[in-house]
Amino acid sequence: MEPEETYERYLVENNGGFPVRVIKLARDIRKLREFLWLKHGCLTTALYGDDGEMQCNACMIDFKRDPVKRIEEVFNRKAFEAARQICGQTKDESVAESVAEIKEILREK
Repeated sequence: MEPEETYERYLVENNGGFPVRVIKLARDIRKLREFLWLKHGCLTTALYGDDGEMQCNACMIDFKRDPVKRIEEVFNRKAFEAARQICGQTKDESVAESVAEIKEILREK
């Protein structure tokens, strides 16, 4: 038996019989979540990582547990808030107006 086949058999036997591709996919997802946690744009002083946690105290995302949809919503909200600031709008003004104005500015350049 080849070393890779032996390793894959070991993974299946020692992980509740889960298929190797599921185990590898779970590892990849964990690595991507960790990468997002470290590089998502908030200051490193806001990151909490003791005991395997992956949380940001600035944007209140738990990168280990939050569903991807929630992380996406927080990122979109931060992007819209940045768009408002660029356009000098208050939180009460329309996000659609901010986005349209930014698109117009970009077309002019």
